[in-house]
Amino acid sequence: MRHRVHMGGSDAILVGSRPHPRAWGTFPRYLARYCRELGLFTLEECVERLTSRPARRLGLTDRGVVREGAAADLVVVDPANVTDTATFDEPRRQPRGIP
Repeated sequence: MRHRVHMGGSDAILVGSRPHPRAWGTFPRYLARYCRELGLFTLEECVERLTSRPARRLGLTDRGVVREGAAADLVVVDPANVTDTATFDEPRRQPRGIP
């Protein structure tokens, strides 16, 4: 995960009666477990690995950045409390720390 070109992502399918918990938990887990708890990278590095880095790799020049003219999907995150809560029994449970 510390490799200089590593990016985060998920292959989760969001439809159906029992989606995989990673559909709701992948990105909160990155922020909580790999960034905050294990310290594999800073919060800024983690966000970059989940946003602008994959967008650049896929050639999406108007994604993954906050700038005029870009399609910005902004998320408010409490970095001290964000964590995934989805389980196989309750795969659609919303994460904590993302209001």
